[in-house]
Amino acid sequence: MDKIYRILDANVNRVAEGIRVIEDIARFYFENEELTSKLREMRHRVRKNLFEIDELMIKSRDSKHDIGVEISAKSKLDSKKDLKQLLNANFKRATEGLRVLEENLKIIGKYDESKKIEKLRYASYYLEKELLKLIKKEIPFGIYGITSEKDSLGRSNIEIVEKMIKAGIKIIQYREKQKSFKEMYMDCVKIREITKKSRSCFYS
Repeated sequence: MDKIYRILDANVNRVAEGIRVIEDIARFYFENEELTSKLREMRHRVRKNLFEIDELMIKSRDSKHDIGVEISAKSKLDSKKDLKQLLNANFKRATEGLRVLEENLKIIGKYDESKKIEKLRYASYYLEKELLKLIKKEIPFGIYGITSEKDSLGRSNIEIVEKMIKAGIKIIQYREKQKSFKEMYMDCVKIREITKKSRSCFYS
């Protein structure tokens, strides 16, 4: 049974840590009082719901011999490129941890506590949706580049886009009326590869 308490302890910490990351984003980045309050309440409720077995969980803790530490240190799966990925990763961390708590509490006869954790898990799905609504795609300022092969002195759309990117233009729109659908599609595929590497916006 000690192993179950060890699982519970690890996941209480995992959930609380994940929610704390999200809570600080809601608080300091979005300055959203309502969501910050709800996330804070959820974080505290996770620990309060398991307060009766807190001592047993701490006693079962063995972070020194946790094989997951070394596995995590070697992995690059948890890398994040932007705020949306950071939020997604920590919501997944929290909801998965809540599910683990929910199932393992049943094994030790804590069915009522398990149902409380289940409610928190469903609440987290709602909070994830609400918080992600606040993320808006940021359109860079600057020159708006538009393609047009007939006005490009014999150069292809691909060549023009490459020169635009090198010149620092971050917004590219594909406009072409002289080609077939297949030709336009192939152009757009290549241009998207170029703009993706330079993190430029591309519209067609």
